[in-house]
Amino acid sequence: MPRRHRITSATDRERIIEAYRSEQDFLVVAAALGVQRTTAYSIVRVYQRENRVEAAHTGGRHKIIDNETLDLIVMLLEASPMMTLREIKEEVMDIFPTKPHFSEVTLSRYLEGELISLKMSRDSPAERNSPAVKEARHAYATWMLATGLQQQLVYIDETGFNLWTKRTYGRARCGERVHRAVGGQRGRNTTVIAAIAEHCGILYHEIHYGSVTKEVFSDFIASLAAILGDARSILVLDNAPIHNGIAAVYPELNFKFLHPYSPCLNPIENCFSVFKSYLKQYLHREAPRCNAAQPGKKE
Repeated sequence: MPRRHRITSATDRERIIEAYRSEQDFLVVAAALGVQRTTAYSIVRVYQRENRVEAAHTGGRHKIIDNETLDLIVMLLEASPMMTLREIKEEVMDIFPTKPHFSEVTLSRYLEGELISLKMSRDSPAERNSPAVKEARHAYATWMLATGLQQQLVYIDETGFNLWTKRTYGRARCGERVHRAVGGQRGRNTTVIAAIAEHCGILYHEIHYGSVTKEVFSDFIASLAAILGDARSILVLDNAPIHNGIAAVYPELNFKFLHPYSPCLNPIENCFSVFKSYLKQYLHREAPRCNAAQPGKKE
C-alpha cells in the first residue's frame, strides 16, 4: 500500500515521466514505486505545462547562484586564482547569459561558503611540480623506503634572516592601523648553517654574518665530519650552488642530494620555521633594549 506523506525522489519522478513519454501506463509505474495516483497525476501535469520533471523549489531562501554556476566559478578560480570578483562575474555572465545576475558581494559570500578566501599570492616556479620533478621526488621516496630508513641520516641546510626581523601582524580597533616603533637602521643579515639527525635533534650549527660561501660551507662540513667521527652517516642536502663540488672535496663522506624544488623532503625546513618563530618572539620582547643599543645612538 502506498505510504502517505512520502517525498517522491527525483529518480521516481523521472521514471513516471519516462513512462508517460513512451505512452505506457504511468499509473502502474507509480504504483510499483509506491507513489500515490494523485501525486503521479500532478507530476505529469507539471511536465505538460512547464516541461519540468524535477520538483519545484519550496521553502528556504532562493539561491541566487545555483550549483552549476558555483561549479563554474570554482573551476575558473582553480585555473586562474588571480581573477578578481568583477572578472569572475563577467566571465560567468558571458558563459551563462540567461542566469540571474548577482553582485560581487553575493559572489564573495558564496565563495566563503566554498571555503575560498582571498590570500596573499606567492611566486612559484613553473617547474616546481613538473612531471620530471615529481618523478625525481618519487625516486627519492623509493630510495628512502628501501635504503634510507635503515641508515643514519643527517639533514643539512642554511637559512638567512635579519636581526631586525619582526612580526608582521598585530591587533587594533576596526578602522585603525597597527603601528610598530622601529629604529632607523636595518639589522645585520645573518645566516645559520645547521645539521639535524634523528634522536639527537640539532647535531651541529654555525652562525655567520652575511652570505655563506663555498669555503665557509666546506669548513662547516669538516667540523661536522669531526663530530660524526667513524659513524657511517648519509648527509642529505639540496643542490644549492654552494653545495656543488662538496662531494669531491670529501670523498670519504656519503652525500645524498635532493632534486631542485623539493624543500618538502628536507625536515630541517620545519626546524628553521620553529627557530624563526621563536626568534621573532624573542626580538619582540627585547625590542626596547635593542632600540636603545643601536650603533650611533647615545645612551
